Amino acid sequence: VARADYVEGAEKIPVALALTNDALYYENPDLEASFELSRIDEIEYSDELMTGKTHDPHTQVLRLRSHGAAFEFLLERAEAQKWSVALPPRQMGSVVRAS
Repeated sequence: VARADYVEGAEKIPVALALTNDALYYENPDLEASFELSRIDEIEYSDELMTGKTHDPHTQVLRLRSHGAAFEFLLERAEAQKWSVALPPRQMGSVVRAS
């Protein structure tokens, strides 16, 4: 479990991220959402948001792609490192290294 910001457009929405054996959950008092891990096509850790917008240099982007849609979360760098072990990067079925 980790604190993160879900990035949607120009908004940063504080959420709690949680990982189980078959799902990733992101929630706050106003939002309850999840991904089945089997439905995530790509997992990427990056220093840049897709929009090119800047973010705190102490954070890293966790980007998930599912059926053509991308979802981005900002995690503290130390947390992102832990998440990359628990939820390794991958592109369309192959494992890639975290950046």
